Amino acid sequence: MSALSPCRSDLFCPQIPPANSSTNLRWEIFKKRIIEITQVALKGLVPFIAGLICIALIPPIVNAFILPVVVVGLTFLMAFYGIMEVKPPKKNLNIFPADDSFFPLPQIRWDYSFSARRPPVDAPPRGIVRPPGFNNCWLNMVVQMLRRDSLVCEWLRNPTEERPLEDLAALGLFMRSYDQAIFSNQNRLDDHNISLVRRALAKLSAQELSPHFSRQEDIASGLDVIMGHKNLPAPRNTTLIERHYYREESGYPSLLEKEPRVQKTLNWGRIELPLAVSNECQSIQNLLPHFFEDINQNVNPEEDADRYLMLKAGDGTEYPYIEDRCIRCFERPPEKLWIQVKRFTYDPLAQKGHKNSSPVHVDEEIQIPTEEGMKTYELDSFAIHDGSSLSSGHYYGYIGNYYCNDGIVTLKGPEEKQLDSRQAYLLLYSLR
Repeated sequence: MSALSPCRSDLFCPQIPPANSSTNLRWEIFKKRIIEITQVALKGLVPFIAGLICIALIPPIVNAFILPVVVVGLTFLMAFYGIMEVKPPKKNLNIFPADDSFFPLPQIRWDYSFSARRPPVDAPPRGIVRPPGFNNCWLNMVVQMLRRDSLVCEWLRNPTEERPLEDLAALGLFMRSYDQAIFSNQNRLDDHNISLVRRALAKLSAQELSPHFSRQEDIASGLDVIMGHKNLPAPRNTTLIERHYYREESGYPSLLEKEPRVQKTLNWGRIELPLAVSNECQSIQNLLPHFFEDINQNVNPEEDADRYLMLKAGDGTEYPYIEDRCIRCFERPPEKLWIQVKRFTYDPLAQKGHKNSSPVHVDEEIQIPTEEGMKTYELDSFAIHDGSSLSSGHYYGYIGNYYCNDGIVTLKGPEEKQLDSRQAYLLLYSLR
């Protein structure tokens, strides 16, 4: 069932203005293609019309030589230009322009007086069909994994007037359609309007995401746009504490305090882990210290100015003290941990990106430091990128033990899951 179609009475969907209620992405594309094909067909009649004119005006003997040349020549010429019009150019595969002139985003009015009920927690995931030619697999996996974050998903399903969805209303509408598929025992969402969600996210972050459906995007960038929303439920964010330790340099006066310099930043459980190029599996648990402890070596004053602490002596002279190390921990343990394995790097000289396909060992349990001590997290789900660059390839993954590949959802064994997890890119862990 379409996310814009009427819902069952117990799964109320927000209202959309009547002017845009009939807008359907597939129908717009279909009409656009019909118009283009019709134009080509009309142009194909030109050679036959030219042939009739030749027959009517030119003597039969001359027609025997001229008519075949005119008809065949014009047929090839019109067919060539017609095919070039229907076939998208290689350098620009965009179906729609970047603005909303062709397919305007509907304004969704949300009725906060109604609360949609939550589907069973143990309900298996549903497939999200990806129309041919649409690179929305990254967004499909974002939705599948985001539904495992119960606090965020409940906010998307039932926002409040104090914390409205605003530009994420299309995503909230889709979440309710997903719930409806579960209650209706549908295996997949066939008419899902996931592309409407994409355009809404692209409008929120034009620098990171493209509204064009042929473009492949980074699943981590899509998640950042959603989790960085200003109305995200307050308990979802926690504080990341950084303690910066500096070392005294010879010849400098003793101006350093005994206590480290403390910085606090909001964090929703996002962790980035560097990945070394290797043929050996690198454990997620063994990679975690790279995030929580940063030891500085060979600091360059010009390139790493933020690694220096400038202190002023009594005579007014400033002395730079080098940061020795930075220790991080969460003030309180977040309910969910989103771990991104940094597989992609960009070379500004070559103006191209590189992917690190080194295998990782995805631990079923990991431990992270918090102010309350070490906390244990269990693996919930993960996404895999299959391809050579962020702008190409395909995303799929596992939700629990369910293999999710767009519209395909299959229960798989632990051996297959562990084998596929070696190329994990984005992982979700839950607090035990």
